[in-house]
Amino acid sequence: MERTDDAVEAAIWVLPNPPDWSVFLLPPAGAREGGGYDNDSRVEISITTGTGGHQERGASSSAGGLREGGAAREVERGGGDVGLTATAISGRRRGDGSLAAGSSIAGGHGGGTADDEPHSEGTVAGAVQGHLAGVGSLPTPTDEASRFEGRYEDDYNPYVDLYKFGRPAPDFWYSVWMRGPLVLHDKKLLLASDSLGVHRGGEIPDLADAITDVLDNHPGPVSYFRVDSTTWTDDNQLVKWFETLSNKSVVEITLLNIGCPVSTILPISELLSPNLTTLRVGFMKILDSDLLSFEYSSLSVLQLIGCSYRGADLNYLVSTSNTLIELNIGYSMEDLTVNSQSLQELHIWNSRGGFLSVEYAPNLKLLTTGLRPKKGKSFISITLKGAPSLREIDYLLLPSSSHPK
Repeated sequence: MERTDDAVEAAIWVLPNPPDWSVFLLPPAGAREGGGYDNDSRVEISITTGTGGHQERGASSSAGGLREGGAAREVERGGGDVGLTATAISGRRRGDGSLAAGSSIAGGHGGGTADDEPHSEGTVAGAVQGHLAGVGSLPTPTDEASRFEGRYEDDYNPYVDLYKFGRPAPDFWYSVWMRGPLVLHDKKLLLASDSLGVHRGGEIPDLADAITDVLDNHPGPVSYFRVDSTTWTDDNQLVKWFETLSNKSVVEITLLNIGCPVSTILPISELLSPNLTTLRVGFMKILDSDLLSFEYSSLSVLQLIGCSYRGADLNYLVSTSNTLIELNIGYSMEDLTVNSQSLQELHIWNSRGGFLSVEYAPNLKLLTTGLRPKKGKSFISITLKGAPSLREIDYLLLPSSSHPK
Protein backbone atom coordinates (compact mmCIF):
# COMPACT_ATOMS: atom_id res chain seq x y z
CA MET A 1 0.00 0.00 0.00
CA GLU A 2 1.21 3.50 -0.86
CA ARG A 3 2.76 5.55 1.94
CA THR A 4 1.19 9.00 1.75
CA ASP A 5 1.83 11.96 4.03
CA ASP A 6 -1.64 11.50 5.47
CA ALA A 7 -0.90 7.83 6.14
CA VAL A 8 2.29 8.76 8.01
CA GLU A 9 0.39 11.38 10.00
CA ALA A 10 -2.32 8.86 10.88
CA ALA A 11 0.29 6.29 11.89
CA ILE A 12 2.01 8.70 14.26
CA TRP A 13 -1.39 9.78 15.58
CA VAL A 14 -2.41 6.28 16.63
CA LEU A 15 0.91 5.37 18.24
CA PRO A 16 0.81 5.60 22.04
CA ASN A 17 2.74 8.44 23.57
CA PRO A 18 6.36 7.61 24.41
CA PRO A 19 7.60 7.53 28.00
CA ASP A 20 8.59 10.72 29.77
CA TRP A 21 11.54 12.74 28.45
CA SER A 22 13.72 11.34 31.20
CA VAL A 23 15.83 8.36 30.23
CA PHE A 24 16.27 7.46 33.87
CA LEU A 25 12.78 6.78 35.15
CA LEU A 26 9.97 4.99 33.36
CA PRO A 27 6.40 5.99 34.22
CA PRO A 28 4.34 3.18 35.73
CA ALA A 29 2.52 1.11 33.18
CA GLY A 30 -1.13 2.10 33.19
CA ALA A 31 -3.74 -0.60 33.06
CA ARG A 32 -6.44 -0.04 30.52
CA GLU A 33 -9.83 -1.56 31.04
CA GLY A 34 -12.37 -2.11 28.34
CA GLY A 35 -15.66 -0.30 28.64
CA GLY A 36 -18.82 -2.27 29.22
CA TYR A 37 -22.47 -1.65 28.58
CA ASP A 38 -25.25 -0.74 30.97
CA ASN A 39 -27.86 -2.25 28.68
CA ASP A 40 -30.80 -4.41 29.59
CA SER A 41 -30.00 -8.02 30.31
CA ARG A 42 -31.09 -9.05 26.82
CA VAL A 43 -30.65 -6.90 23.72
CA GLU A 44 -31.56 -8.02 20.23
CA ILE A 45 -29.53 -6.33 17.51
CA SER A 46 -30.74 -6.18 13.95
CA ILE A 47 -29.68 -3.63 11.37
CA THR A 48 -30.67 -3.73 7.73
CA THR A 49 -29.76 -0.76 5.63
CA GLY A 50 -28.98 0.15 2.06
CA THR A 51 -29.21 2.95 -0.44
CA GLY A 52 -32.74 3.86 0.65
CA GLY A 53 -32.85 1.33 3.43
CA HIS A 54 -33.81 1.67 7.01
CA GLN A 55 -32.36 1.07 10.42
CA GLU A 56 -34.58 -1.09 12.56
CA ARG A 57 -32.70 -0.82 15.82
CA GLY A 58 -29.55 0.85 17.01
CA ALA A 59 -26.47 -1.31 17.15
CA SER A 60 -24.69 -1.70 20.44
CA SER A 61 -21.50 -0.34 19.01
CA SER A 62 -19.83 2.96 19.65
CA ALA A 63 -19.51 3.99 16.00
CA GLY A 64 -17.11 6.86 15.54
CA GLY A 65 -16.15 6.92 19.21
CA LEU A 66 -12.59 7.65 20.27
CA ARG A 67 -10.76 5.68 22.94
CA GLU A 68 -7.66 6.63 24.83
CA GLY A 69 -4.35 4.83 24.45
CA GLY A 70 -3.73 5.46 20.76
CA ALA A 71 -6.62 3.35 19.44
CA ALA A 72 -7.39 3.62 15.76
CA ARG A 73 -9.92 5.98 14.32
CA GLU A 74 -12.02 5.64 11.21
CA VAL A 75 -13.13 8.84 9.50
CA GLU A 76 -16.24 9.04 7.38
CA ARG A 77 -16.28 11.08 4.20
CA GLY A 78 -18.86 13.81 4.09
CA GLY A 79 -22.12 13.47 2.22
CA GLY A 80 -23.82 10.64 0.40
CA ASP A 81 -23.90 7.02 1.34
CA VAL A 82 -20.78 6.35 3.36
CA GLY A 83 -19.30 3.09 4.57
CA LEU A 84 -21.38 -0.07 4.60
CA THR A 85 -24.60 0.04 2.60
CA ALA A 86 -25.80 -3.49 3.18
CA THR A 87 -25.14 -4.35 6.77
CA ALA A 88 -26.71 -6.98 8.94
CA ILE A 89 -25.85 -7.53 12.58
CA SER A 90 -27.58 -10.24 14.47
CA GLY A 91 -26.95 -11.55 17.91
CA ARG A 92 -28.06 -11.67 21.52
CA ARG A 93 -26.37 -9.82 24.34
CA ARG A 94 -26.00 -11.77 27.54
CA GLY A 95 -26.78 -10.52 30.98
CA ASP A 96 -23.13 -9.57 31.49
CA GLY A 97 -23.21 -7.41 28.35
CA SER A 98 -21.31 -9.80 26.09
CA LEU A 99 -22.37 -10.89 22.64
CA ALA A 100 -23.52 -14.44 22.36
CA ALA A 101 -21.58 -16.78 20.13
CA GLY A 102 -22.75 -16.81 16.54
CA SER A 103 -23.22 -13.05 16.19
CA SER A 104 -22.26 -11.90 12.72
CA ILE A 105 -21.84 -8.76 10.71
CA ALA A 106 -21.91 -8.49 6.94
CA GLY A 107 -21.98 -5.44 4.74
CA GLY A 108 -21.19 -3.77 1.47
CA HIS A 109 -19.48 -0.52 0.61
CA GLY A 110 -21.44 2.64 0.11
CA GLY A 111 -19.86 6.00 -0.62
CA GLY A 112 -16.87 6.51 -2.85
CA THR A 113 -15.59 4.12 -5.47
CA ALA A 114 -14.03 0.72 -5.21
CA ASP A 115 -10.69 2.29 -6.11
CA ASP A 116 -10.64 4.71 -3.21
CA GLU A 117 -7.81 4.07 -0.83
CA PRO A 118 -8.37 3.99 2.92
CA HIS A 119 -7.91 7.47 4.22
CA SER A 120 -7.49 9.54 7.35
CA GLU A 121 -8.61 12.99 8.26
CA GLY A 122 -6.28 15.90 8.73
CA THR A 123 -3.62 17.81 6.90
CA VAL A 124 -0.18 16.61 6.04
CA ALA A 125 2.01 16.50 9.10
CA GLY A 126 4.78 19.00 8.79
CA ALA A 127 6.68 16.31 10.57
CA VAL A 128 10.34 15.99 10.21
CA GLN A 129 12.32 18.39 8.13
CA GLY A 130 16.02 18.99 7.96
CA HIS A 131 19.23 17.50 6.64
CA LEU A 132 22.45 16.58 8.34
CA ALA A 133 24.93 19.42 8.12
CA GLY A 134 28.50 19.58 9.31
CA VAL A 135 28.85 19.94 13.05
CA GLY A 136 32.39 21.17 13.21
CA SER A 137 34.32 20.80 16.44
CA LEU A 138 32.20 19.70 19.39
CA PRO A 139 33.24 19.88 23.03
CA THR A 140 34.18 16.69 24.83
CA PRO A 141 32.07 15.09 27.59
CA THR A 142 34.66 16.32 30.12
CA ASP A 143 34.27 19.92 28.92
CA GLU A 144 30.51 19.69 29.09
CA ALA A 145 30.54 18.10 32.53
CA SER A 146 32.25 21.17 33.97
CA ARG A 147 28.96 23.04 33.56
CA PHE A 148 27.46 20.82 36.26
CA GLU A 149 30.19 21.08 38.92
CA GLY A 150 28.58 21.18 42.34
CA ARG A 151 25.01 20.92 41.06
CA TYR A 152 22.77 18.33 39.47
CA GLU A 153 19.61 19.83 38.06
CA ASP A 154 16.40 17.88 38.39
CA ASP A 155 15.33 18.86 34.88
CA TYR A 156 18.50 17.72 33.14
CA ASN A 157 17.69 16.83 29.55
CA PRO A 158 20.20 14.20 28.43
CA TYR A 159 19.36 14.22 24.72
CA VAL A 160 21.76 17.02 23.74
CA ASP A 161 24.59 15.05 25.32
CA LEU A 162 23.30 11.80 23.84
CA TYR A 163 23.33 13.38 20.40
CA LYS A 164 26.83 14.82 20.76
CA PHE A 165 28.58 12.10 22.74
CA GLY A 166 26.29 9.07 22.78
CA ARG A 167 26.09 9.31 26.58
CA PRO A 168 25.30 11.88 29.32
CA ALA A 169 28.27 14.18 29.96
CA PRO A 170 28.01 14.80 33.74
CA ASP A 171 29.48 11.90 35.70
CA PHE A 172 26.52 11.78 38.06
CA TRP A 173 23.94 11.44 35.30
CA TYR A 174 26.18 9.09 33.36
CA SER A 175 26.29 6.79 36.38
CA VAL A 176 22.50 6.93 36.74
CA TRP A 177 22.06 6.34 33.01
CA MET A 178 24.32 3.30 33.04
CA ARG A 179 22.45 1.71 35.94
CA GLY A 180 18.92 2.14 34.60
CA PRO A 181 17.15 0.69 31.54
CA LEU A 182 17.58 2.61 28.31
CA VAL A 183 14.71 4.64 26.87
CA LEU A 184 15.57 6.03 23.43
CA HIS A 185 13.37 8.02 21.03
CA ASP A 186 14.92 9.44 17.86
CA LYS A 187 12.61 12.47 17.92
CA LYS A 188 14.33 13.70 21.08
CA LEU A 189 17.72 13.35 19.40
CA LEU A 190 16.35 15.27 16.42
CA LEU A 191 15.13 18.09 18.65
CA ALA A 192 18.53 18.16 20.34
CA SER A 193 20.32 18.43 16.99
CA ASP A 194 17.94 21.21 15.93
CA SER A 195 18.72 23.11 19.13
CA LEU A 196 22.38 22.94 18.13
CA GLY A 197 21.59 24.27 14.66
CA VAL A 198 22.74 21.07 13.00
CA HIS A 199 19.76 20.29 10.76
CA ARG A 200 18.44 22.63 8.09
CA GLY A 201 16.51 22.10 4.87
CA GLY A 202 13.72 19.81 3.77
CA GLU A 203 15.15 16.28 3.76
CA ILE A 204 14.38 13.72 6.43
CA PRO A 205 17.52 13.57 8.60
CA ASP A 206 19.59 10.44 9.06
CA LEU A 207 20.49 10.06 12.74
CA ALA A 208 21.44 6.38 12.52
CA ASP A 209 24.99 7.02 13.75
CA ALA A 210 23.81 8.93 16.82
CA ILE A 211 21.25 6.23 17.61
CA THR A 212 23.87 3.50 17.20
CA ASP A 213 26.30 5.34 19.50
CA VAL A 214 23.70 5.50 22.26
CA LEU A 215 22.82 1.82 21.86
CA ASP A 216 26.48 0.80 21.91
CA ASN A 217 27.36 2.91 24.95
CA HIS A 218 24.54 1.67 27.16
CA PRO A 219 24.96 -1.77 28.74
CA GLY A 220 21.26 -2.60 28.64
CA PRO A 221 18.60 -3.61 29.16
CA VAL A 222 16.64 -1.53 26.65
CA SER A 223 13.13 -0.77 27.86
CA TYR A 224 11.97 1.36 24.95
CA PHE A 225 13.36 1.93 21.46
CA ARG A 226 11.52 4.16 19.00
CA VAL A 227 12.41 5.51 15.55
CA ASP A 228 9.59 7.46 13.89
CA SER A 229 11.05 10.87 13.00
CA THR A 230 14.31 10.14 11.18
CA THR A 231 15.63 7.68 8.61
CA TRP A 232 18.67 5.55 7.82
CA THR A 233 20.71 4.97 4.66
CA ASP A 234 22.72 1.84 5.44
CA ASP A 235 20.89 -1.19 4.01
CA ASN A 236 22.19 -3.28 6.90
CA GLN A 237 21.27 -0.76 9.61
CA LEU A 238 18.16 -2.50 10.88
CA VAL A 239 19.99 -5.83 11.17
CA LYS A 240 22.66 -4.16 13.33
CA TRP A 241 20.07 -2.45 15.53
CA PHE A 242 17.99 -5.58 15.97
CA GLU A 243 21.04 -7.66 16.90
CA THR A 244 22.09 -5.09 19.50
CA LEU A 245 18.56 -4.71 20.84
CA SER A 246 18.17 -8.48 21.13
CA ASN A 247 21.49 -8.80 22.97
CA LYS A 248 20.31 -6.10 25.38
CA SER A 249 16.90 -7.70 26.03
CA VAL A 250 14.73 -5.04 24.44
CA VAL A 251 11.18 -4.86 25.77
CA GLU A 252 9.40 -2.47 23.39
CA ILE A 253 10.18 -1.45 19.78
CA THR A 254 8.44 1.13 17.60
CA LEU A 255 9.83 1.49 14.08
CA LEU A 256 8.09 3.76 11.58
CA ASN A 257 9.73 3.91 8.17
CA ILE A 258 9.19 7.47 6.90
CA GLY A 259 12.21 7.83 4.60
CA CYS A 260 13.19 4.53 3.03
CA PRO A 261 11.15 2.79 0.30
CA VAL A 262 8.13 0.88 1.55
CA SER A 263 9.72 -2.19 -0.05
CA THR A 264 12.43 -2.06 2.63
CA ILE A 265 12.58 -5.48 4.25
CA LEU A 266 12.06 -5.71 7.99
CA PRO A 267 14.67 -8.18 9.32
CA ILE A 268 12.23 -9.39 11.94
CA SER A 269 13.98 -12.76 12.23
CA GLU A 270 16.84 -10.91 13.98
CA LEU A 271 14.55 -10.00 16.88
CA LEU A 272 15.47 -12.67 19.40
CA SER A 273 14.86 -10.92 22.70
CA PRO A 274 12.89 -13.20 25.04
CA ASN A 275 11.65 -10.04 26.81
CA LEU A 276 10.07 -8.42 23.75
CA THR A 277 6.50 -7.54 24.72
CA THR A 278 5.59 -4.80 22.23
CA LEU A 279 6.37 -4.47 18.53
CA ARG A 280 4.99 -1.62 16.42
CA VAL A 281 6.10 -1.39 12.78
CA GLY A 282 5.06 0.90 9.94
CA PHE A 283 5.53 0.92 6.15
CA MET A 284 7.85 -2.03 5.68
CA LYS A 285 7.84 -5.39 3.95
CA ILE A 286 7.87 -8.64 5.91
CA LEU A 287 9.00 -11.58 3.82
CA ASP A 288 6.94 -14.76 3.67
CA SER A 289 7.37 -16.86 6.83
CA ASP A 290 9.59 -14.23 8.50
CA LEU A 291 6.65 -13.21 10.66
CA LEU A 292 6.92 -16.66 12.26
CA SER A 293 10.70 -16.65 12.75
CA PHE A 294 11.26 -14.05 15.49
CA GLU A 295 11.04 -14.47 19.23
CA TYR A 296 7.42 -13.72 20.16
CA SER A 297 7.04 -15.95 23.21
CA SER A 298 6.47 -12.86 25.40
CA LEU A 299 4.80 -10.62 22.82
CA SER A 300 1.63 -8.97 24.12
CA VAL A 301 1.15 -6.11 21.61
CA LEU A 302 1.65 -6.29 17.83
CA GLN A 303 0.92 -3.30 15.59
CA LEU A 304 1.43 -3.35 11.81
CA ILE A 305 0.75 -0.13 9.89
CA GLY A 306 0.97 -0.02 6.11
CA CYS A 307 3.09 -3.17 6.10
CA SER A 308 3.27 -5.82 3.40
CA TYR A 309 2.99 -9.34 4.80
CA ARG A 310 1.24 -12.62 4.15
CA GLY A 311 -2.12 -12.84 5.88
CA ALA A 312 -1.77 -16.56 6.53
CA ASP A 313 1.42 -15.92 8.50
CA LEU A 314 -0.31 -13.37 10.74
CA ASN A 315 -3.20 -15.77 11.28
CA TYR A 316 -0.76 -18.45 12.39
CA LEU A 317 1.16 -16.13 14.70
CA VAL A 318 -2.07 -15.04 16.40
CA SER A 319 -3.22 -18.62 16.83
CA THR A 320 0.09 -19.89 18.24
CA SER A 321 0.88 -17.01 20.59
CA ASN A 322 -0.16 -17.57 24.18
CA THR A 323 0.65 -14.03 25.30
CA LEU A 324 -0.78 -11.75 22.59
CA ILE A 325 -3.25 -9.31 24.16
CA GLU A 326 -3.63 -6.63 21.49
CA LEU A 327 -3.44 -6.80 17.69
CA ASN A 328 -3.56 -3.47 15.84
CA ILE A 329 -3.66 -3.40 12.03
CA GLY A 330 -3.74 -0.23 9.90
CA TYR A 331 -3.61 0.37 6.15
CA SER A 332 -3.77 -3.34 5.40
CA MET A 333 -5.10 -5.29 2.42
CA GLU A 334 -5.06 -8.72 4.06
CA ASP A 335 -8.00 -10.79 5.29
CA LEU A 336 -7.82 -11.97 8.87
CA THR A 337 -9.03 -15.11 10.64
CA VAL A 338 -8.71 -15.00 14.41
CA ASN A 339 -8.23 -18.00 16.67
CA SER A 340 -6.70 -16.91 19.93
CA GLN A 341 -7.07 -17.87 23.54
CA SER A 342 -5.30 -14.74 24.82
CA LEU A 343 -6.35 -11.88 22.49
CA GLN A 344 -8.37 -9.15 24.23
CA GLU A 345 -8.25 -6.26 21.74
CA LEU A 346 -8.41 -6.36 17.94
CA HIS A 347 -8.21 -3.04 16.11
CA ILE A 348 -8.36 -2.77 12.32
CA TRP A 349 -8.48 0.71 10.81
CA ASN A 350 -8.19 2.41 7.41
CA SER A 351 -7.93 -1.02 5.82
CA ARG A 352 -9.48 -3.02 3.03
CA GLY A 353 -10.44 -6.67 3.05
CA GLY A 354 -12.73 -9.38 1.82
CA PHE A 355 -13.59 -10.70 5.25
CA LEU A 356 -12.80 -10.64 8.93
CA SER A 357 -13.64 -13.81 10.84
CA VAL A 358 -13.33 -14.17 14.59
CA GLU A 359 -13.68 -17.91 14.95
CA TYR A 360 -12.47 -18.39 18.50
CA ALA A 361 -11.46 -15.58 20.84
CA PRO A 362 -13.00 -16.22 24.26
CA ASN A 363 -11.23 -13.25 25.88
CA LEU A 364 -11.81 -10.67 23.13
CA LYS A 365 -13.41 -7.55 24.65
CA LEU A 366 -12.76 -4.71 22.17
CA LEU A 367 -13.15 -4.89 18.40
CA THR A 368 -12.49 -2.09 15.90
CA THR A 369 -13.89 -2.74 12.43
CA GLY A 370 -12.39 0.04 10.31
CA LEU A 371 -12.67 -1.98 7.10
CA ARG A 372 -13.79 -1.29 3.55
CA PRO A 373 -14.20 -3.79 0.73
CA LYS A 374 -11.21 -4.60 -1.44
CA LYS A 375 -10.92 -2.93 -4.83
CA GLY A 376 -13.42 -4.33 -7.25
CA LYS A 377 -15.60 -5.66 -4.45
CA SER A 378 -18.81 -4.20 -3.07
CA PHE A 379 -19.20 -6.45 -0.07
CA ILE A 380 -17.29 -7.25 3.08
CA SER A 381 -18.17 -9.90 5.64
CA ILE A 382 -17.37 -9.61 9.34
CA THR A 383 -18.27 -12.72 11.28
CA LEU A 384 -18.14 -13.27 15.03
CA LYS A 385 -18.49 -16.92 15.93
CA GLY A 386 -16.75 -17.33 19.26
CA ALA A 387 -16.42 -14.05 21.14
CA PRO A 388 -18.48 -14.49 24.32
CA SER A 389 -16.62 -11.72 26.20
CA LEU A 390 -17.04 -9.03 23.52
CA ARG A 391 -18.12 -5.73 25.07
CA GLU A 392 -17.56 -3.08 22.41
CA ILE A 393 -17.50 -2.72 18.62
CA ASP A 394 -15.96 0.53 17.37
CA TYR A 395 -16.09 2.30 14.02
CA LEU A 396 -18.83 0.38 12.33
CA LEU A 397 -19.57 2.60 9.33
CA LEU A 398 -23.20 2.94 8.32
CA PRO A 399 -24.76 4.88 5.42
CA SER A 400 -26.10 8.37 5.95
CA SER A 401 -28.98 8.12 3.46
CA SER A 402 -32.53 8.70 4.68
CA HIS A 403 -35.90 7.24 3.65
CA PRO A 404 -37.26 8.54 0.39
CA LYS A 405 -40.27 10.77 0.87
